[in-house]
Amino acid sequence: MKHLGRRRRRRGGDEQCNRRRAELAGTLTVADLSEGEVFEVRRVLAEGELGRRLVEMGLSPGARGAVARMAPFRGPVQIDLLGYSLSLRRSEAYGVVVERIDPS
Repeated sequence: MKHLGRRRRRRGGDEQCNRRRAELAGTLTVADLSEGEVFEVRRVLAEGELGRRLVEMGLSPGARGAVARMAPFRGPVQIDLLGYSLSLRRSEAYGVVVERIDPS
């Protein structure tokens, strides 16, 4: 018999995101910035394959970028970095610790 009820939504991403937020209490991440803000990367907290790929894409300590767009409802974050645009899932953006830079 086929199940006709509502599908159960996976919550793994939310739990991971909340755990990361607790680790980062008092720090600023890409996900915490607003559109148009300029930042400098301080640290990439993501580990394993994801961390390596973020660094390869230019999110290494000292790199400067700007938040281009923030999708509503906890959607992706688009940043301009090293002459190109990069979109990150919100959970990935919480793994990049930054410092807000004055645009002048």
